[in-house]
Amino acid sequence: MFKVGDFVEFIYGKHGAQIKRRGLYAEKGYYGLDKVIHNDRTYWVNPDHIKPISMVRKTDVNEPLDN
Repeated sequence: MFKVGDFVEFIYGKHGAQIKRRGLYAEKGYYGLDKVIHNDRTYWVNPDHIKPISMVRKTDVNEPLDN
């Protein structure tokens, strides 16, 4: 589902104290947890709590402006 280096948003913590972060998907781990890196820290997160973030550049970014 994810590839190493994908930009993802993930949630970690217990119910009632969940924290949402963005980071890089690092690896598919053992025991049903995946590794995500955020601010030089490693988090082992349930894959159900990870979703990809797509960043697409608009095609008209480099077009000249009509001023």
